[in-house]
Amino acid sequence: MYHSRRRGLYAPPARHTSAFATLGQLGAVAGVGAGCILLAMIHLAALARPLYVVAAFWLALRYRRQSAFAYVTLTLWFWSLSPFVRRVIDHFGGFNVTNIVIVTPNILCGIMIWDMVTARGLLRRREAALGAIALACVTYGLIASFARGEVVPGLISAADWFCPLAYFFFFLSHADTIDEADKYFGTFIPLNTAIVVAYGFYQYVSPPPWDVQWVLDTQLTNIGVPVPFGLKPFSTMNDPGLFAVWLAAVLLLSLHFRNALTVVTLPAALLLLPLTLVRSVTASAVLGFVMAVLLGRGRMARSGLLVIVMVAGAGGILTLLDPRSGATLVKRFSTIENLGNDQSARTRAEIYASAPAMIATHPMGLGIGALGRGALASDAEGYPVMDSGPLAIYLALGWFAGTLYMLAFFGVTAQALKAALDCRSPAALALASVAVSGASVILFTNVVGLQGVPIWLASGYAIALDIRSRKAARVFRATASHALRG
Repeated sequence: MYHSRRRGLYAPPARHTSAFATLGQLGAVAGVGAGCILLAMIHLAALARPLYVVAAFWLALRYRRQSAFAYVTLTLWFWSLSPFVRRVIDHFGGFNVTNIVIVTPNILCGIMIWDMVTARGLLRRREAALGAIALACVTYGLIASFARGEVVPGLISAADWFCPLAYFFFFLSHADTIDEADKYFGTFIPLNTAIVVAYGFYQYVSPPPWDVQWVLDTQLTNIGVPVPFGLKPFSTMNDPGLFAVWLAAVLLLSLHFRNALTVVTLPAALLLLPLTLVRSVTASAVLGFVMAVLLGRGRMARSGLLVIVMVAGAGGILTLLDPRSGATLVKRFSTIENLGNDQSARTRAEIYASAPAMIATHPMGLGIGALGRGALASDAEGYPVMDSGPLAIYLALGWFAGTLYMLAFFGVTAQALKAALDCRSPAALALASVAVSGASVILFTNVVGLQGVPIWLASGYAIALDIRSRKAARVFRATASHALRG
């Protein structure tokens, strides 16, 4: 039995209350985005960009006062929708490489620092040990950037490296009230999936002008041609790789966090994911569903098995609906049998062949500011694009700190899986499948920023569920023991 917060325990809100709150979040985010887009349309894009960030931060503070997990789902709305708002503002106001709109979700994550600092003994908890090691390694990478005189690049990259870890610690700090999260995620996941999938199909069939302009302005060669059925869908994200990572995560979470809308969104998402042509992420999603079948029980196992069957049939259905897309899929995925003829595979092989020499040149690391968005703001040696998680980690952190970070990273995903098995929670198993499948693609992509958020968030959430389960078991045993003595 739960009591009030005032008395030290917590009663999770009714599902309909949190559902309305999640719908309210979407309305608020859409209102902020629409208002800023209107400003851009009347040639006030210079005002629209900072106003979007300020309004988003105000919303985040407001929802954080309401509920820790209402705030979390709000930040996830901004992760998934801010790139779209950025593109539309740039379409009407002119392309801006340093558009501040894109870092809005990173800024919102800063609010989590307060919870991390005020949670008593958080970093000393054994469940947080691996996360603390990763945090120490990233802090070293930031100091290394400062030592090289790259203060601004280091701070810019810090937003991408620290944000995923912030989610991990945030969930651990709220393990006692973790039951509340299920209500918010139960509405957020189906609704968010519906939006990004619907827009993804619209974009694929009839690319809107702001998306066409984005492809032309950025000159991205891996997106395809901005014509009907010529683009790799990237939906509300900025490129197909990021969208595939997000879509795979919400697909796996749909195994538990679902409602009536999932009946429509899940098959549609399964059709859309292969169209991104991101083979590694598609394969990782299948891995996650196989985990659900092998480790799940009852409804979870049946759901995972059904999804695998649907994945197998998705290609056939897509071929019937659009033979051109079916032929593209066959051509892309058939290169797995002969990677020597695949350009992306050859490029990645060349990167790994040169990796030892690159790392040996900088044994102490270049600092986190030398990679990603930070590198764009630096005049020194850097790598703005690095499609290899291990190489990015070792280049940024060096041999020693890089190895510690890698051990902590894989250790946390293993910890999440163990937590799911120990507490026997369907939610924890869905979360663990996200963490494990996300970690499995580390050879093909970096795992910071948006790519890292699903992994660390899901790990922290699953471990928090196990903490809550063990605490409830202790309370039950103590109550039973007291009753027997009485």
